[in-house]
Parts: sequence; C-alpha cells; structure tokens
Amino acid sequence: MTDPERGSLPFNYGGRAPLVWILFPLIAGYSLATTSIIADQQTLLALIAAITALSALFTAKFSWIWKPLFLLAATSLSACWYQVRVNTLNPDWETLPPRELELSIRIENLYSTTDDTVAGIATIVEAPKIAEDLLKQKVQFQLHREKEQIPETGDLILAKGLISYRQSNPLASNSFDRYLKRQHILLQFRRGTILNHTPALSPSARFFSKAREKLESGLLRGTEAYLESGIFAAMLSGNKRLIPAAEKQAFSESGTLHLFAVSGLHVMTVSAVIFYIFHFLRIPRPATTLLCLAGTAFYVFTTGASPSALRALFIIVIYAGARLFQREPQLWPALVFSALLVLIASPDQLRAPGFQLSYAVTSAIALYGIPLTRFFREQGSLYPLIPTDSLNLFQRFTEASWRKLSGLFAISLSAFLGSIGLSVYHFETFAFSGLLLNMIVVPLAPICVTLGVFSSLCGFSGFAAGSIFFNKGAFLVLQLILGPVLYFQSITGAGTHWSFSGDLIGIFSVVVLFTANALPCVFRKGTDAGSFFIAPLFLFGIWLCAMHPV
Repeated sequence: MTDPERGSLPFNYGGRAPLVWILFPLIAGYSLATTSIIADQQTLLALIAAITALSALFTAKFSWIWKPLFLLAATSLSACWYQVRVNTLNPDWETLPPRELELSIRIENLYSTTDDTVAGIATIVEAPKIAEDLLKQKVQFQLHREKEQIPETGDLILAKGLISYRQSNPLASNSFDRYLKRQHILLQFRRGTILNHTPALSPSARFFSKAREKLESGLLRGTEAYLESGIFAAMLSGNKRLIPAAEKQAFSESGTLHLFAVSGLHVMTVSAVIFYIFHFLRIPRPATTLLCLAGTAFYVFTTGASPSALRALFIIVIYAGARLFQREPQLWPALVFSALLVLIASPDQLRAPGFQLSYAVTSAIALYGIPLTRFFREQGSLYPLIPTDSLNLFQRFTEASWRKLSGLFAISLSAFLGSIGLSVYHFETFAFSGLLLNMIVVPLAPICVTLGVFSSLCGFSGFAAGSIFFNKGAFLVLQLILGPVLYFQSITGAGTHWSFSGDLIGIFSVVVLFTANALPCVFRKGTDAGSFFIAPLFLFGIWLCAMHPV
C-alpha cells in the first residue's frame, strides 16, 4: 500500500479540462488569421462561424458530426476575433521606400539609452490617416532626444522620423534581427527626433512605477558596495538591467536566466510568505486568503505583470477559490483556464516568447513532472515495507532526501524538455548544464525571494535596519547560486549556441515532449493516458505560431 505521507502532492496534476476544446481552436484560429489565405476576412469568418455553430446545434445528437462542426465554428470565430483585435499590416509596406511620418508611440521596452539617443520597442498609437494600418503595430525605434527627455517604459512619445519595413539580413544567422521578426516586429522608425515626451500619467501606472522604484531601491539598501548587488534586486523585481553584463551572460549560457523572469516560482513564494504571515497573526482563513491574493496581485503588477506572472496569479486565484469552496485544486485545468483568459484579452501574446516559454514549461511540469514525481515517491521508496512511523532517524533522513532529490530531478527534467525547443528557436542557445544546474539553484531561489519579501516589507514600512539585515542574508544565499553558475559556465560545451530551421525545432520539440509525457503511462498503471497527450497537442499550437511568423 502507498504511504499517504510519501505520495501526497499539493496539486492534482490531471483532472477534466473541457476548456481545452476552446483553447485548441483558439490557438488554431489565431495561427490561421495571420496567413494570407484568410487575411482581412472578418465578415466571411463570422459567417462561417455562425453557420457551423447553428449546424452543430441541430446535430447535437450525432457526436461524430457535432464535434468537427463545433471545432470549425470555434476556429473561425477565433480567427475573426484575432483580426478584429490585432491590426494587420498592409503587405505593400515591404516594397515601399522609407516614408517620413509623425507618429505617437508607446514604449514597450527600452534596450539602449545614450546621451542623445533612445532605442527600443514601441507600439504605434496614433498615425496619419494615410497610414492608419500602422495603428497597434509594434515597431523598432531609434530616435534623437534632448538631455532633459528621459523616456521610460510605458511613456508616450510624439516623434517625426522615417518609417520603413525592416529588411532582414540573410547572412546573419545569429542576430537580434531574427529575434525581432519572430516577435512580429516588422517595422523600424529611425532617423527621427522626439517632438514631445509624455510620461505615463494614469494613476495606476504612476502608482506601480513608484512602487517598483521603491522596491528596487530597498533591495539594494546595504549592499551597494558589492558589484553583484543588482542580481538580488533583479531576481525579485524582474529588471534584468540591474544584472552586471558578465553575470547576465553566465546565467544565460547556463540556462538559469529564468530566475530573473518573474514567474510561478517568484509569485508562488511571495504568495506563500504573505499567507503564512497572516496565518501566524491568527487572522481568519477567508480574510487571510483575500489579503494574500491582494498582496500577490500588488507584487505581480508592481513587477510589470508579465505573462508568466499573470499565469501564476490566475492559478493562485483558482487554487484559493477551490479551497474556499472545499474543492480539490487541479493544476492542468487551472493552467488551461488562465491561458484562455490571457489569449482572449491579448491575442498577440501567443507570439511572445515569454508567453510561449511560460505555458510550455508549466504544462510540461503539470502533465509530466508532477506525475513523475508521484511515481518516484510511490514506486521508488527506499523502505516500502516499513511504515513511516517505524523508520529510524537515518532511514527518515535518507527517505526524505530521496523524495526531495527525485522530485527536483522530475521537475527540472520536465521544465528542461518543455523549454528546450523554444530556447533554441528564440535564443539559439541549448544549455546542457541547465538540467543539473537547476536542481542546485532552483531550491535556493525561493530562499532569496522569501528574504526579499521581508526586506521589502521592512523597506515599505520605513524600517531600514531590517531591510539591510535581510538583504545581507539574501546576498550570502546568492553567492551559493552564483558560484555553481560561474563554474558551469567555465565548462566547455555547457552552453552551446545552435541555429536550426523553425520546422526542425518544432518537429523535434513535439517528438521529445510526446515521448516524455507518455512515459508515466508506461510506469503507472491505471493512469488516464489521454491526459499525457494533451501537452504535446497544446504545445504544437505554440510551435506553429513560433515557426511561421508573418
């Protein structure tokens, strides 16, 4: 018999997720909407969706007819929704010469700021009537600025310059140009001057911007003299610009740069710390849950509300709701529901590497990592015939160590398999060391995040001494992370740059994930095999969008 203590896990990995029958056609519809076959055909798509939906309604008794009709209706409606929400660029721009225009752009990301220029990625929010198809398009920009003009992310800029189609360099196989194209950034706005700079003035944007500045300054307090001080602040705030260049390259090549992208690891840790603080204060469970959700949401939006952070927040909300209504929380249905909400609200997120990596890794963990962890705990116990209460001290230690190490290996392996294809495709890096290195650094990262939460609470409350104390502790833990990362970076071949065609990467990734997700079916009797095949199908839609940028 299985010992409940040895086999228990906080989440049920499987469970029914009927929303996948909406999510799959949504991904397929978004993919089709960007092709030349059905471009700008909103009326036709809406008509097809209406006809097939009505046909499905009248053939509900015949499942072999109803299911394909429903999928066709949902796919057509999704394609129509994508074309309504995402403005399509006129293909004539590819052959037109550069044109001088006055545009209003909203800064999405800054990657270069000098004394007289600023460069980054922005979204066009206002354009002349002769170029209305430019609205909502993302553009790479490089503009001249005055010294008093200091643009930040989220600010509005009115500028006059040359707008043109970005010409790809076929000889640059490992370039930033390819990365931009995969994100559907097809235009460039350059040789211009900023005419007017308007900071983000919405009350919420101003509030969270100030909160982020205070968060970062508090995490740097007391460690300013150390070169690596920015690493700790970057881990909690997600601002990679705080990481020194050499250390940033080391984390990237070793496959551990994800520690500085606010994701489930960060959000779950912050949520758990807040929950246990209020639980320690003996606040009633419903109030504790609401306060925990509010504190977690504050952290997510303060750090920029990235797709991975929003995904984790949605899952926490679903988890809390399930507990309040005395239902068992299930990770896979929660993941599907959060992906559906994100894609409906922002269809262009499907092409973003952050969204793809976040959901690819988490789905691999949900459908492969957690079941494999359960298999190791149930079938790989070192003392299966001895009850837990009868184990001596040494046996308890070895059993607990095995459970922890096997769980870390299962989660690390699933995350590695879930991210390998997209990492090679988007960043052209395959970190062999990532599988083992993540087993070392991932357990230490929540300790840093926990210390960061207490440091931030002290900083926001004005208790500077407490903030310095926790920052010093986190800095010591950070050395345990940085040491192995720098060591693995020095090993020849630990991080290798690869460049493959998109089709090869997509096929390779689907084959690897299909095999990996099917393995637990071989080892674990009575498991619903169908649930293990959902992950490759779900990820295939993401590969399809990544492989075929417009």
